[in-house]
Amino acid sequence: MKKILIIEDNEEIMGLLSQKISDVGYQVIEARDGEEGLRLLRSDQPDLVLLDIILPNIDGLELLKRKQALSETKDIPVVVISNSGAPAEISQARRLGAVDWITKTEFSLQETIDKIEKIIKEPR
Repeated sequence: MKKILIIEDNEEIMGLLSQKISDVGYQVIEARDGEEGLRLLRSDQPDLVLLDIILPNIDGLELLKRKQALSETKDIPVVVISNSGAPAEISQARRLGAVDWITKTEFSLQETIDKIEKIIKEPR
């Protein structure tokens, strides 16, 4: 079973994503701050990460930097989920290794599942 790590501090969004992703057959791992997310990224080796940018302890951009610096995590795909759709932030996240971006105010659960399935099927 493929594992999806969700790093999100908003309980409502975490609940919606976790339920939908579980319902379609993925194992979900949840982290509510960047520090816990980085630890779970290293220990659980998920197949994909959904990452919020604004997080307690370590923010999403710093987490991306640290992830890219580690040989055991650098190839794990990350989809950023953020309130911001600012081009500069999206560009910075992509430079740090994010493979896609979802804006929270515009996202649908089905769109998120479609992106996950497309990315997981691509060879790393």
